[in-house]
Amino acid sequence: MKNAEAIVITTLSILLFLIIAVLGVEIIKLQKEVSDLRARQDFLETRLAVEEGIYYVP
Repeated sequence: MKNAEAIVITTLSILLFLIIAVLGVEIIKLQKEVSDLRARQDFLETRLAVEEGIYYVP
C-alpha cells in the first residue's frame, strides 16, 4: 500500500511541476505581448500628437 501511495504522490508532484512550468511560460509570453502593446501604444500616441500638431518631430 505504501508503494501505491508513493507512486500517487510522485505522479501528482510531477503534474504540479508541469502545470507550474506551463504557467510560467504563459506568463512570460503575456509579459512580452504587453510590452509590445505598450510600445505600439506609445508609437500611436506620438503619431497622433504629431498629426494634431501638439508635438513636432523634425
